[in-house]
Amino acid sequence: MRRYSHNMAILLAASLSLVGLASCGTDEPQSRLGPNASPIAVVDLPVVGITGQPVLIDASQSSDSDGFIAEYHYSAGDSDETVITGDSALEHTYDAPGNYTVRVTVVDDRGASATTGATISIEGDRQNSVPEGTGTTAEGTGSGI
Repeated sequence: MRRYSHNMAILLAASLSLVGLASCGTDEPQSRLGPNASPIAVVDLPVVGITGQPVLIDASQSSDSDGFIAEYHYSAGDSDETVITGDSALEHTYDAPGNYTVRVTVVDDRGASATTGATISIEGDRQNSVPEGTGTTAEGTGSGI
């Protein structure tokens, strides 16, 4: 018959407890256990646009180091409207010339957000405008054959 000392029994019990704790983990990835890092918002758009023609507001270079971008909030600057979508790009058409501040907010899968913005200058439709200027009329004589 083997006899275990009191210390050996405590060591054995402690070992079993540690093994039990190790198997009680979570299915969450290790990166989810730490604090949530804020995403990085990036917007790309043309410097100049034309009224009546769509402009691409591109936030596809936005990123989140510990997850993914879940929502994109777009404000084109010509109204109080904000478009919320899962799409990383949005087309917008401006009705009037002017300078507009475009804002994009990205929200990650754990609720952290970041905002960025850029200015776009919208010009009037060049195709339908009449150029300003002065004209001259020449008078002369000639013969027709």
